[in-house]
Amino acid sequence: LSLYLVKKLIAKFTELLPKRVDMCKHSCIAFVGKYSDLTHCPWRRTEKDEKGKKKTFICGESRFDEKGKARRLYWTLPVLDRLKAMFLNPTMSQLLRYRHEHLQGLQRAKGTTGGWDDFVFQDTVDGLNNLTLAAKGVLEEPRDIALAIATDGAQLIANKDSSVWVITAACLNTPPAVRFQRAHQMVLAVIPGPNAPGDIESFFRPILQEMAQLSVGAWVWDGLTEEWFVLKAVLVGLYADQPGSSKLNKMTGTQGRRGCRLCMIEGCYGHTRSGDGGQEDGDGREPGGDQQQSSTGNSTAVPGHGIQQQANSGDGTATPGGNGTAAPRGSQKAGKTPYFPLRTPTSLLTLPSNQDRPSTYDPAALPLRTHAIYEEHIDEINACTSKAALAATAKQTGVAALPLLAYSPGFLHPEFFPLDVYHLYSFNTLALLWKAFRSQAPGDPFTLTEDESIRFGRMVADAAADLPGAFGAPARNPHKYFNTRFKMFEWIAVFHQYMGPYLHSTGASARVIEMFLALLDGISFSVQSGGCTLADIKLVNKCFKRFCLLWEELFVRGQPSLLSRCRLSIHLLLHVGGLIATTGSLRASSQAACERTIGTIKKELRGHKEPFATVANRTQLVEQFHALEMLLDDQSLRKWAPASGPTDGTEDVDIKVDEPMDLSNGIEGASVEDFTAALLSQDYDLNDGTSLHASIRYTRSGETIRVRARSGLTDKSTRRDSRVAWIKPGVIDAGADTAGFFDVVAFALRLEDESLVAVGRSFLPSVTPDAVTNHWVCGRWSSDLEVIDATRIVDVMGSMEMSESRTYLFPRKNGMAGFSEWWCRYHIEARQQAG
Repeated sequence: LSLYLVKKLIAKFTELLPKRVDMCKHSCIAFVGKYSDLTHCPWRRTEKDEKGKKKTFICGESRFDEKGKARRLYWTLPVLDRLKAMFLNPTMSQLLRYRHEHLQGLQRAKGTTGGWDDFVFQDTVDGLNNLTLAAKGVLEEPRDIALAIATDGAQLIANKDSSVWVITAACLNTPPAVRFQRAHQMVLAVIPGPNAPGDIESFFRPILQEMAQLSVGAWVWDGLTEEWFVLKAVLVGLYADQPGSSKLNKMTGTQGRRGCRLCMIEGCYGHTRSGDGGQEDGDGREPGGDQQQSSTGNSTAVPGHGIQQQANSGDGTATPGGNGTAAPRGSQKAGKTPYFPLRTPTSLLTLPSNQDRPSTYDPAALPLRTHAIYEEHIDEINACTSKAALAATAKQTGVAALPLLAYSPGFLHPEFFPLDVYHLYSFNTLALLWKAFRSQAPGDPFTLTEDESIRFGRMVADAAADLPGAFGAPARNPHKYFNTRFKMFEWIAVFHQYMGPYLHSTGASARVIEMFLALLDGISFSVQSGGCTLADIKLVNKCFKRFCLLWEELFVRGQPSLLSRCRLSIHLLLHVGGLIATTGSLRASSQAACERTIGTIKKELRGHKEPFATVANRTQLVEQFHALEMLLDDQSLRKWAPASGPTDGTEDVDIKVDEPMDLSNGIEGASVEDFTAALLSQDYDLNDGTSLHASIRYTRSGETIRVRARSGLTDKSTRRDSRVAWIKPGVIDAGADTAGFFDVVAFALRLEDESLVAVGRSFLPSVTPDAVTNHWVCGRWSSDLEVIDATRIVDVMGSMEMSESRTYLFPRKNGMAGFSEWWCRYHIEARQQAG
């Protein structure tokens, strides 16, 4: 068969056929819904002229060419046909019951006294919004499908003319291990650019029409039970970054007075001149003239015995609200960009734009948005009879209109639009810190001068040699490349691996280190691999509250000129804990999966001449192939199926040693005499049944890492993997296992009993303040060789050597900078018990 016939056969067999939709040549609208009968684009476009000034005009582009054919098209792929293929596969049909089975644990926790204490929020099905949906009768049946849409813009090649907008969907019924694989991330549409969509809802409309039909039901064959049933699929969330979410949630967006989509905090406006420093808080105020006014939180009871209120609260006590004293109206002009500090700079209270803003917001009692409040705001919007009234209401409420997505029975505001912590943690917050550290504003407690920034950048680049391959690609020099497409994993590496040790080693103030640790703790606990308990959520709230307060105290200091440091990204951290409880997992609801899918789409681009058509055709073929795999009962799915028998809960551990090494070439990092003596002390004789190895491959719970000893290094080696963490058996006094750290010189395998040991030097932690934290351990390597049980090695460690007596070790975190389960268990919990 020719390639053409193969493609045609696959399309016919899977029934996954694209639906082509007319669109404007400039990506303004899709000709559907209210635009379906139009022949010209009515959208008001905004472009810049030759002088850089913006001009707005009616697009007016013709829909058809002279032959009556649409000038431009995009396609959508049906969701139903993918779901049919999934249910036809018996293994996948069984996996699709994961959500319903997992929901039972959430309902048991709700109905049991103290049930929340040990409950782990680890996936979207663990969120409290599932209880609200269940109470409304949504997603009742075991085979009802919960869907989430993710969307983002992307550049296919390195120029603006290749921009596209991608829409994907994920089935939340499957376990995360299956759901986040590329084969199970459904690409529903690729909207060609290069312009961003104008009326983006029009491009979503064909997809949402099908989903609206699926919420009513469709007949589908179940290959597991071999019966027909009525399948219902409900859209329960939109996952997008802040700009993408603002396009679809129909709120006023980050530039609005009520820019936060999760609470009703009012924006604070600075002076029109950014250089106007104003007056620092605490100077020149009359006694009693700074009466504080705190916001009071609004909350609506949800099923779960107050668990959401506990999750939203911090460790502080909310300050009672009050009317306060209205600030006098001033004659000064305010800027147009809102910022979101907890404390309004005193000198800005006189601006008319800030007159009604409380002088202080309590981070533990923010005025939260709820679905009931949202419905009231929509009623106010619908009651407006003029454009002026509509604009005023939108400004006051932060809600501009009812989104098309509100059709869904699973629509719950604001949880339907969760935070994208992928960008919030990996870029927005960390890039702001980097900018603040390098700005050298007078009075800042920590700055990086030009020379210090250069030195730090070189240290990061040089430390790549001590970063094991399991950590992924190393970060580039941040001083040199931070403004040239510095990637998000690089921001994570710079701040989670190197900035903390740098602060500690250079003697940064204790308050700055406290602020920095509060941020890292909040991030890493909130997206830890093992999920979050209620205690973890409270800790996350406490950490982010502490960070936000210290950030304003140390790096804003009530100065209007520094107000731009109070961006919405900083404020959104205060909502993380509550969203973990309501959505179940911010890792699972982030945009990371969509970004990875877009990455694979870009890799599938083979030609640059017609990038839009190439990507569209190839993506269709890939989606059809994934559906074909499902229909043919792909064997790879069976490893994810629930075990048929009971398990003992132990981890699957396997160690393979590489080829033996020759001792005659010497031992890197030790003398042969000391090395053999250390082995003989443990009954390992290199001359009698013991072989020496330079590296091992260690598999634990399905993940394989390579540990390369110092003796395995060659002139071509670019990474040193010799630093490891291992589990030291619990001592009599403590009774609990703890993590130790080891620099491996070589491995020895005794053939008689196949016991494997590592020979090397242990790490001696420093006892100075902040030398041992949840994110780094400062100390030095012992001079004596020791022998440890190699089977108790759990992971490799990163290293940053500042001097011979000061080395910093840091753990490997997950892709979103979350703690691993073993690090929480053997290092963090051990520190807490010791404290």
